[in-house]
Amino acid sequence: SYTMFTLYSSVIGGVMTDKLNVLVAERVMRGVLVKHEETYRWPNNHSFCPSTSIADAFQVVEKIKTRLHETEEIEISLSIFNGEWSVSVGLADSVSDTAPLAICIAALKAVGVSEEEIEEALK
Repeated sequence: SYTMFTLYSSVIGGVMTDKLNVLVAERVMRGVLVKHEETYRWPNNHSFCPSTSIADAFQVVEKIKTRLHETEEIEISLSIFNGEWSVSVGLADSVSDTAPLAICIAALKAVGVSEEEIEEALK
């Protein structure tokens, strides 16, 4: 999975970003984004782009921390080595060339989204 996610993260943008952001909103944040012109937004019209925005990605970290802490102690770690970000959420992990994308992928894995579904959102 390391190679697959690193490969896709280097070409992130456009439709792929939208698919991933929608998946994170639904499965991690437990919300629904609405299409507004060229972007997806929360119903209150606030943008939500966790795969590219570090501010939005840390909203994902806060949500996952709250959700998973309800049932178990969970460790969340973020590190960088040789220009690649590594994120672990419990036993779920991801490596990417950007912190926001690594956070999104690890969070999706942590809530049980399959690698196949994540890979599809990255296309």
